[in-house]
Amino acid sequence: MKRKPVFVLSMVLLAMFSFGFFVPEKVFAAEAKPDKVSLRLSWIPFVDYAFYTIGIKKGIYKEHGIDLTLNSAKGSDLSSKLIANREDPFGGVSAEVVLICRSKGMPLKVLAMFHQKTPVTIVSLKKTGIIKPKDLEGKSLATDISSMKHKQFEVFCKLNNVDIEKIKLAPIKGSDFIHILNGSVDAILAFGYAAESLKEKNVEINQIKLSDYGIDIYGLTIATHEALIKENPDLIRRFLAATMKSWEYAINHPEEATRSFVEAYPELDYKEQLLQFKGAVDLLQSEDTKLHGLGHQSEERWVKTQDLIFNTGLLEKKTKIKDAFTNDFLP
Repeated sequence: MKRKPVFVLSMVLLAMFSFGFFVPEKVFAAEAKPDKVSLRLSWIPFVDYAFYTIGIKKGIYKEHGIDLTLNSAKGSDLSSKLIANREDPFGGVSAEVVLICRSKGMPLKVLAMFHQKTPVTIVSLKKTGIIKPKDLEGKSLATDISSMKHKQFEVFCKLNNVDIEKIKLAPIKGSDFIHILNGSVDAILAFGYAAESLKEKNVEINQIKLSDYGIDIYGLTIATHEALIKENPDLIRRFLAATMKSWEYAINHPEEATRSFVEAYPELDYKEQLLQFKGAVDLLQSEDTKLHGLGHQSEERWVKTQDLIFNTGLLEKKTKIKDAFTNDFLP
């Protein structure tokens, strides 16, 4: 009889363990060490980083069991190779580079679409009078000739009957607006939202957005190595859940997101970055995302992207589009 209370207590404890009442799952999650994950972005720190720095600062990635580090690259050509070599599990790569890589046997796969349309823009001072494509003939243009931005520009010229031979190309690296501000060139090829910072300096500009003139293609993506999808689908699912939540928070809290970016990279100016950030937000949203959520991709848009770069010679052979992307891991 004396052992009965002990027996009853043991049975109660056993039941509590069995039904999960004694040690909740959240306790295990909180005690588990987060996975160390790196995201290789396609350029040195620029405003796109804010969509991730806010997620890190707010603990969104930690909530999903991820300790995220942001790494830099100078261009999608480099970031794609680093992902293909599995130096980083995730990275920002332009859509056309993904297709070029896959045509060469590099097993990259897009998990989410960051830029729903190309951000490439021709920026000039208002006084130059460059307002339509043909106005570029007889003018000078600063451009990074080795970049995908320039390759898109070449397609833009063909589609809009612009004789690129009549444009004086000034080779540069990056997209520093000093080239138009000091008058060394008439225009510069850049990401359009970066030009928003010129408004802070009361500089009047014109912009020709390539997306308004036939370059209806996807922009920057979030890509991974196909092997990681097979090896650790849970990590991919958690990473994307955290990333979409971080993007959404950033869109709804632009000042806070920009502040988190500048805190991480204090050499940058808050006011200029805030203007750029507000311009960048537009690129994350489209009719697709209104229906399906941030990051969504459509086969139709991927086909358009591939057809355009193939028909203009930037892509030597087509790849099977359905193998190039997936929406399966988006929340």
